[in-house]
Amino acid sequence: MPDDATPSAETRAIRPAVRARTRERILGAAADILVETGLRQATMEGIARRLKTSKIALYRYFETKDALIAGVLDRIADRVLDQEYQPWPGMDAALAATLRLARDERSAFLLLFRVAAHDPELSRHGERVRRTMVEATRRRMTLVDHPLKDDPLLLDALADGLVTFLIETTAFWVESGDPARDQDWTTWAAAAGRRLVGLEPTGRQLPLPPVLDQPVSD
Repeated sequence: MPDDATPSAETRAIRPAVRARTRERILGAAADILVETGLRQATMEGIARRLKTSKIALYRYFETKDALIAGVLDRIADRVLDQEYQPWPGMDAALAATLRLARDERSAFLLLFRVAAHDPELSRHGERVRRTMVEATRRRMTLVDHPLKDDPLLLDALADGLVTFLIETTAFWVESGDPARDQDWTTWAAAAGRRLVGLEPTGRQLPLPPVLDQPVSD
């Protein structure tokens, strides 16, 4: 067999990268279609048509529509949660970063927190985000000596309330708010969050150190 019949190491290295880019493109297009048509109404054929490809090609990446939907939801959930494993920059900066992500990934963000949240089989994806954010918030409040740090039940309730407020107000703003007023929203939402829990007491140095360990990749 001629030497040039065997793929080079460079070619073999490129193929996973090409596959990863294609997968990202599929997930982005699928998010748009799923929001537009609904989780149950969307079809693999319609998604393939939007991508100008065949169903057969689409099935090479996702064996079923359910697998594709899970891929879309896991992708945006991981991106939202990435901030929770970093040093905490303060309420304003954290909200601004989340809003930028939500604007960039509008369809996927709304799919996660508006559409899938009402689906019994798919709400687990958003719940994973919420549980992780609540745990991170609880640990940050403990770290800054919040007055409720020795009352676990009330501290959990406060952390849960803050996270619910931030998720819902962000989803509402992405869905209905004027992008030209994003800074106004960030300022208001951050101030409201601080008043709710006193997460950033005066004199506490920011950023706070990470409070969660990075998840281990499969």
